[in-house]
Amino acid sequence: MLVFVQLLRRLDFVRNPYRCDAVIRLPLWGVPGRLATLAQQQPEAAREFVEFLLARRPLQRGLAMHLAHAVTAETWWQQPLQADVLIPPLIVAEEPRFAPSDEWQHQLATLQSELKSSQSQSQISLKQVAFACFQTALEEFRQQTLREPPRWSQYYLDALATWQDEARRERVQLDLDAERLEPITRNVYRSGEALRPETDQALFLGRDDLRDRLAREILTAPNLPLLLIQGQRRVGKTSLLNFLPLLLGTHFKVVYQDLQDARVASVPVWLEDLRRRVASVLGWPEATEPAPADWVGAWRWFENAFTEVLRQRDFKLILALDEYEVLHGYLRRDPDAGARLLAAIRSFSQRQNQVVLLFVGAALLSELDDPDWSRYFVQTQHFQVDYLDQKAAERLITEPVKLHYPPAVRERLFDLTQGHPALLQLLCKTLVDIANRNQKADMSMADLDLALQEAIGRETYPMLVFWKQFCATPALRESVEHILHGEPPADAASRMRLEEHGFIVQRDGVWRLRVPLFEDWLRRYKDAYPLSVSSG
Repeated sequence: MLVFVQLLRRLDFVRNPYRCDAVIRLPLWGVPGRLATLAQQQPEAAREFVEFLLARRPLQRGLAMHLAHAVTAETWWQQPLQADVLIPPLIVAEEPRFAPSDEWQHQLATLQSELKSSQSQSQISLKQVAFACFQTALEEFRQQTLREPPRWSQYYLDALATWQDEARRERVQLDLDAERLEPITRNVYRSGEALRPETDQALFLGRDDLRDRLAREILTAPNLPLLLIQGQRRVGKTSLLNFLPLLLGTHFKVVYQDLQDARVASVPVWLEDLRRRVASVLGWPEATEPAPADWVGAWRWFENAFTEVLRQRDFKLILALDEYEVLHGYLRRDPDAGARLLAAIRSFSQRQNQVVLLFVGAALLSELDDPDWSRYFVQTQHFQVDYLDQKAAERLITEPVKLHYPPAVRERLFDLTQGHPALLQLLCKTLVDIANRNQKADMSMADLDLALQEAIGRETYPMLVFWKQFCATPALRESVEHILHGEPPADAASRMRLEEHGFIVQRDGVWRLRVPLFEDWLRRYKDAYPLSVSSG
């Protein structure tokens, strides 16, 4: 017995019976345990031995799987809090006893994702939140590991204990860093992002009249109307959509579809995608047959798919089509078929009161020709989303953050932006960054000047989109040039379009760009974006 123990102690990945004998069927007493211990000391040699067993010793796949788990666990133990090592071992299909459950692998992927997320944060407060999520995921993964078969899960327990110890030390250091580098205020502004009720209620300001009118129209109309939410880009249309379920309550369900999604490239694909979204909200099974290629036939297919089901429900459905103008581009490929489709949609809206069609976009219906949308949707209720008034703008500047703005700075912020939500949030976001960078809470006019330098550039989105997309014809650009030179626009149709969309106003008998920052940007950058040949 003493001799066997001595031999067992000298056993390694080169000197062992499995190297010499290809027909050993049963595990040799003590040998798998000794090799698993060695795997934790010599992981590279163990990996090579696992490859040898899988390639040359098919009767020892079980031993290979023991060692694969042991090597993986040792790698984790040696490199705590290194996200890249969090990969499962390779388990062969012939040894399902050693395969981790789907839940174990899912939680492992989540753990890696949470760790990477925490390590990618640059702001200390966000890093703290993300690291706390990682610690929660780590404990949940440890609990799941305890529920896995002990024949292999035992290898990971020491490694996970080491990770948890290291995570606790890291958390203490993060808390110390946070105390030392505590920002003056948390930066909650969402420049260029739609607001969401879960996180951004403090920023969703100044829309009370619009929200009340929209909710009243939907909740009280005897026949559900067609609705158009229209306004310039980045003024809060999608934010209003996101808050719609909160405004309307449980008797309405909102199906949101972004028509700028590149996957929605034709009318039948649009309807298939819309039906998938309706099915997800209502809990239907996925459709098995594709929509017909004929546009009106595709609409009937979509309409029939949910009409009967909705009659049995005690709620109404809102189909919110964001960037609806994209659909018009598809209809223009065949205007006659497009006109028939719009007629079919109008007919559907007039003979039922379960579904609200809600178009959302920057274009007015009267601007969409060939086919002419305004001809088919005469009774559409128009809701314009405009800039914030001065009172709401000042609330947005002061209420969400712990900064002190003198009245002159607040007034200048409003004068420069005229309450344009995206521009106002962009400048407020930059001002918070300046405050935290300089560890000061009292903001000055000099800070606002610096914010303007840092935030407003050649690719500032609202101005860039206005000039490149809205002003995409020579007549519109010429009208803007006239206004910049203090002259009245020569083309009446272009002046009317600029005015209808809220880009220009008349002050003291002189036409001006409504937002001074737009004028400043155009004077500086407009020549960098000449009109394309196709636009001309």
